[in-house]
Amino acid sequence: MAVSIIVTAEGIRLLRVRGKLMAATLEDLKTALNAVNERSLVVVNLKGTQMVDSVAVGYLVRRHGILYQGGGGLALCCLHPDVLKMLTVAGLNKYFILHDREEDAVAALKASYTGPLPPPKKRGRKPKEKKAEEKSPE
Repeated sequence: MAVSIIVTAEGIRLLRVRGKLMAATLEDLKTALNAVNERSLVVVNLKGTQMVDSVAVGYLVRRHGILYQGGGGLALCCLHPDVLKMLTVAGLNKYFILHDREEDAVAALKASYTGPLPPPKKRGRKPKEKKAEEKSPE
């Protein structure tokens, strides 16, 4: 599997995927998506992909959630009919922004995120405050 990355003038990242998108070949897509900021807008073009397995779909769901929570977004476009059928059967066609054309997916992301993006949410626990022991004066 190969992934080519294009960044639009608006800063939206277009990831064009070619080949089988499966657990064994997922590393290039993981590298590309892990490199983007949580506030990024990303379109994954699957025109060159006819096969996607559940591990790859699970990874896309996780990355979509991370981007969404961080103030960004992820859209899928140009899906092969078999891939679209798999997403529909799993109920994920309502979860992702799906479009037939790359330009439509870019426009949908721009329309969804018209204002300034919110600051990224902080992860992890809040540090515990140390309680000062009060000593009674004697």
